[in-house]
Amino acid sequence: MLHFNDQVEYWDEVAATKKFTHPVNFSWLDGLLDSQSRILDYGCGYGRVMNLLHENGYLNVEGVDFSTQLIH
Repeated sequence: MLHFNDQVEYWDEVAATKKFTHPVNFSWLDGLLDSQSRILDYGCGYGRVMNLLHENGYLNVEGVDFSTQLIH
């Protein structure tokens, strides 16, 4: 596994070019979480999954990422 600093450097370098398009299936959350559940997306990147969660009715979504270039 790469060292943490190597990961930061890599993601800061490729942030502007990365787009993730794999489908996200939220049906596995049905019955587990309600719209008021607090959700932390650790390693959120540019926030794609957080946005999808919010669009699907989850109201308390926060994200954290170590790459400052991804979260700009």
